[in-house]
Amino acid sequence: MRLSKFALFVEIYKCGSFSKAAEKLSYTQSAISQFVQSLENDLGVTLLHRSKKGFVLTTDGERMLPLFTEIHDAEMRLGDMLVDNPEQLKSTIRIGVFPSISCSILPEAMKSFSQKYPLVEYQVLQGNYNEVEDYIVNGKVDIGFIRYPSVHQLDIISFEPEPLVLIFHKDHPFSGKSIVNLSDLEGEKFILNDDGSLTSFMDHFRKNGTSLSISQIVKGNLSQIGFIKAGLGISMIPQTMVPIIPADVLWRPVDNPPTRTIAIACRDFKRLSKVYQLFHEELLSVSTMEKK
Repeated sequence: MRLSKFALFVEIYKCGSFSKAAEKLSYTQSAISQFVQSLENDLGVTLLHRSKKGFVLTTDGERMLPLFTEIHDAEMRLGDMLVDNPEQLKSTIRIGVFPSISCSILPEAMKSFSQKYPLVEYQVLQGNYNEVEDYIVNGKVDIGFIRYPSVHQLDIISFEPEPLVLIFHKDHPFSGKSIVNLSDLEGEKFILNDDGSLTSFMDHFRKNGTSLSISQIVKGNLSQIGFIKAGLGISMIPQTMVPIIPADVLWRPVDNPPTRTIAIACRDFKRLSKVYQLFHEELLSVSTMEKK
């Protein structure tokens, strides 16, 4: 189904630049620019500020984008209804994730979903907990994994709290333990992951009378694992990441561990197109975490 000019503008905005929009929509860059200028002339306003790096919305653009987005989403849902064969569903899923999801749940969901709907494409935007929320609120992605509770007013489906587990090099003395106490961590060189939840993480140890000796602060679970593999300290990761740790990195449960609660979120589940609703169900089906 051919998109209206308002819905087409939303697609251009999502791409972030005329060159990316031209590539995705199979137009020339000049045609994209002329289309936007024509729409601005029709409305009597300027929607975008152009620059060599791309474009940003003007005040009028920010005011009108939510209305254009409503039209865009309605047209997407209508297009889904007109598809007789589910295998012919064609869309691009834009999803925001943090590292522990992008190397565990997400690949499995994309693999199984692609087998059912081979024409669907994906745009994955990675960030920490706070960044993914901002991606959803600002329209950079349509659906994403966030830390619960949400800072913003979003539609969410949350999972049961997930414990963090201790990881360490295989030669570390902790390898002889079946479970590690929080107090055992005192004096150990601790590799801390700055994932946007440092305050709540450290509060858990303070409340339990344990003081951590922070050796390094890194960004991303894979960086954590790299430091541990080199024997530079110990750390904690979500339990869902255990299957991907290398053979020379071991893990153990911790007595009274810190936890995290994550959720799948979007601005409005009811306004998601059919393909998003189906992919959302796929994410839930492949997850080993239990829904609340």
